Amino acid sequence: MITGEVTIPMARKFDCTTFIMRHAAPHKVSFSVDCAETGVVNGYVLGKGTIRLANSVAIEIDRNDSAGAVLHFLPKTDDPGRNKASGEFGASIG
Repeated sequence: MITGEVTIPMARKFDCTTFIMRHAAPHKVSFSVDCAETGVVNGYVLGKGTIRLANSVAIEIDRNDSAGAVLHFLPKTDDPGRNKASGEFGASIG
């Protein structure tokens, strides 16, 4: 579970570095990550949801409430198209 801001170390095979995630009550997870192919990507998810980085990791947000957020990292995705985010109360990625 994350509360506040955390820096998540990324293995080289995911082509991303400097992955920072922040939880803010009641149910917002914002993030900033620097990826080799797409540059710096920023965004947020409100409530439970998913973040998918093009040709990198996917992150499932299994719980996101006033206590914190529970994240589940999935193996490297095979989607070169674009970065994506979705959330039960909204999301943005850019």
